[in-house]
Amino acid sequence: AEHIVVTPSFFGTNPAKVSTGPLLGTRVLAAEEDLALEFVNSLDATQRASAVIAATAPRDIATGNRVRVEPLAPLGLAATALTPTQRQQLRALRQLYFDRYRTAIAAPALATADLEGIHFAWAGVLDRSAGHYYRIQGKTFVVEFDNTQNNANHIHTVWRNFTGDFARDLLAEHYAHDHAPSTLHNGGAKN
Repeated sequence: AEHIVVTPSFFGTNPAKVSTGPLLGTRVLAAEEDLALEFVNSLDATQRASAVIAATAPRDIATGNRVRVEPLAPLGLAATALTPTQRQQLRALRQLYFDRYRTAIAAPALATADLEGIHFAWAGVLDRSAGHYYRIQGKTFVVEFDNTQNNANHIHTVWRNFTGDFARDLLAEHYAHDHAPSTLHNGGAKN
């Protein structure tokens, strides 16, 4: 069987907004930041009270550079508490992270079109004036964004797959599937 693993998928930029030179004003990963800010600012006071998990953003993404990650606590606002318009905004934000890849790779993460089991968490300010962080977490994945370093001008984004990051043991899966005792015959030779 063919196995394609693209996670952890990390994109980062420093600076996030170019402040000098011929590319002055250019913003890398702007859509990931702008759509999230638009979304979090569309929440009413009750929704925002659930979504905002801290007044100050963490210094970096929660999953860090660990080889393998387990699901994080589903913090923040459940997508089931969103209006239809807000659900569409959250779908569009989530889709940004997966549209970089072929449909066959992105499809499992996008399978929950109704956003069942998805949570959105925010930390930090609700604009670009200081550090901010968000994460979108489903049953099988987490997407994280932080813009906290370099005076909130240094972005990290990551997509992690809880069951399929690079740390997954493909060789062990191969042996379990293709060399299981029931498939072996003639003293260990496979038919």
